[in-house]
Amino acid sequence: MKNGASAGNVDKYYIDPISHYRFRSKNEVVHFLTYGSKPKRKKTNIDVDKEPLGSSSEQQSGEEEMIEEMISKGLQVNAVHRICELGLVGKFPPVPLLKAFLKNERKAAISIFEDPNNADRAANLVAHTERSALRCVIQCIARWKLEAEFPPENLKK
Repeated sequence: MKNGASAGNVDKYYIDPISHYRFRSKNEVVHFLTYGSKPKRKKTNIDVDKEPLGSSSEQQSGEEEMIEEMISKGLQVNAVHRICELGLVGKFPPVPLLKAFLKNERKAAISIFEDPNNADRAANLVAHTERSALRCVIQCIARWKLEAEFPPENLKK
């Protein structure tokens, strides 16, 4: 039983249905969707003072590792956003990543369709999954001006 100012309040949690992680804020959810992991605890001033400053090449190396991890976890669209933000297009070409994302989403849609447990709503789930993936890729193409390399007209059909 709670006493004091917080008595009677109910905390709101966001729960990931796959990993069963509990998140206390939308910022934690966005971090999880972006990076595929829960946010690290915030550093206190004492921790920051003790941490040595890294060189920019060390930071870029860390960013590249993070991008490679995002790609390996199937977060290609998020990786493309990060790649374009950091100007690493030469090292990580975005178009093959976007095509790989669409291919993976297509495989996921087919597995939903073939699952006998989803027989009633399989067609709707497949259509929704594919539309969401296409919308996501089209927005990414538009945001980073990749139309010359990956024309969205073919995707809009």
